[in-house]
Amino acid sequence: MKAYSKGTVGALLEATIGQHLEHVVANNPNHLALVMPHQNIRWSYTQFATAKIGAIMVCINSAYRPYELEFDVNKVSWKAVISAHSFKKSLYLDMLKELAPELHDCEPGQLDSATLPHLKTIIRMGEDTA
Repeated sequence: MKAYSKGTVGALLEATIGQHLEHVVANNPNHLALVMPHQNIRWSYTQFATAKIGAIMVCINSAYRPYELEFDVNKVSWKAVISAHSFKKSLYLDMLKELAPELHDCEPGQLDSATLPHLKTIIRMGEDTA
């Protein structure tokens, strides 16, 4: 059984998570970050996929607030983020949308944010459609 990554806006992507990560890293070879709880199987899939493509996986504090997330993204010049929608009281995608409102209108892999200038790709994990 393969885990598939599908886009929510525009054309759906028919690619496994590993294939999508390979594409993201090929286009943005530095600074892949991971923002998600590790209480589910997707965590393991993501760890294996990042290892397979040779990406550096950086896990951050799941209790971060937007200003802390902004600092980390900009300090390390993240190019991509893999994120769950939420965990406990932390709404990760809402934080990213707050920091980069341009996310709502951009094409996949083409984020151009004044607040997060290096970040180009956000990959959402999970079943919810928020």
